[in-house]
Parts: sequence; structure tokens; C-alpha cells
Amino acid sequence: MEQRKERPILFSVTTGQPSQRGKRLQSQDGLNWKQRNRDAVNARRRELYAADPEKHRARQRAYKNSDAKPAVLAYNRKWSAEYRASLKAEMLAAYGNACNCCGECEAMFLQLDHIENDGHMDRKLHKTSAKLWSKLKKLGWPKDRYQLLCANCNFGKAMNGGICPHQSKEVINA
Repeated sequence: MEQRKERPILFSVTTGQPSQRGKRLQSQDGLNWKQRNRDAVNARRRELYAADPEKHRARQRAYKNSDAKPAVLAYNRKWSAEYRASLKAEMLAAYGNACNCCGECEAMFLQLDHIENDGHMDRKLHKTSAKLWSKLKKLGWPKDRYQLLCANCNFGKAMNGGICPHQSKEVINA
């Protein structure tokens, strides 16, 4: 009978830290194999398609004509909505759950504000709020360029040359 090798222990039993082998197996760049080797994966897919294109076309036709497509789309919409909601909740918690200017706490009114008024660059780069929030999460929710403002303060800041009307009143009254 052939003896099977035991799986290596990736975490030290005594310290709970990754073993040397575990450290080697961890991705340094945060990408998985498929993401790092995108060109090779795509080349292989093109190769398989070229070998028997009708097989792939038939599979595509079968999927489009089946009842599975609406179910898959509905599942993806539901998952996306839940993911965006959880990501927004996490973003709100990371930035304090309240407007940085007036203290408004209603989550429906709170928005992520760019302190340096350079939001147009983020919108151009990320296209959606969820993609921006995901990037900020990876960066550890940086607070040097972003803050929470309610919709009134955020709009007022945009219309008032980068200063919230609440703060400009405080300057006038002082």
C-alpha cells in the first residue's frame, strides 16, 4: 500500500503565524494565478475555440435559449446589490457614520466627499462608486483625501467654491 504524503502545515501550531512554506504560497501582489497569467489563459481559450468553434457556438446558443440565463442574471443582480450595500455600510463605518460638517447620521443622506475637490478624476478612473469604495477598502480607507458629508453639505460645498455653507457662515459670524 502506497503511503500518502501529509499536507504541509501552512501555519505554525505554536505561534499561529504562517510557516516559511505558507509565506512562499502567499501572493505578493494580491493577484491569483489566473489574473497574473491573463495572456496565457486567453491564448489557451482562443486555442480551444479555434480547435472546435462549432462546439463553443452550440454551447452559447444552448445557454441563450435555456431558462438558465434569466436566473443567472437575477442572481447576479441580487448579489451585486447586496455587495454594494455591504461595501457602502463598511465605507460609512470607516469614515465615522456621520457628516463631517453638520453631524447628520442618516445613512441615506451620507456621501463620500473628496476633500481636495478632485472627485472628477476618481469618477473618470473608477466609473462607479462601488469600484472607488473597493479601491479605498484595499488602501485601508485613507482619511487624508476623503470624508463623509451629507448631501446638503456636499452640494453646498460644490456650489460655494469648495467650502461648505455651514463653515462659511461660521467664518462670517466669527
